[in-house]
Amino acid sequence: MDPRFEYMPFEDKVDYIIKNRDSLPNDLVDRAINILVQAGEIEHPATLAMDRGLINRAIEILVEAGDYLWAAPMAKNAGVEEDSKRLYTQGLGFYIDRIEYGRAVAAAQALNLPMDEIAAIFYKGVET
Repeated sequence: MDPRFEYMPFEDKVDYIIKNRDSLPNDLVDRAINILVQAGEIEHPATLAMDRGLINRAIEILVEAGDYLWAAPMAKNAGVEEDSKRLYTQGLGFYIDRIEYGRAVAAAQALNLPMDEIAAIFYKGVET
């Protein structure tokens, strides 16, 4: 890591972390993730956490951002099927509440809900 990192302005730290994501020392990964989250980033800290084996942290970042459609398959790929289903279910409710019916349909399909329930969500979106 660049020894000047500590003295960089916040925005420069964010840029530095993004540009050097793959070569960050392991002892600075948690701090880098927190800086990226503080900067309002989602993809970069989630990917950094995932790449470094911090799957739970990556899922946490995605859930806080409302990205259940990325968090749920990540949990499934990590072998935690129960968490994946729970995340899809939470996401379904979240997306319906936020009137994001396209995402709600995707969550419903991932949950293998009956076709009539999926269609009802779809048509609710069309009505809205």
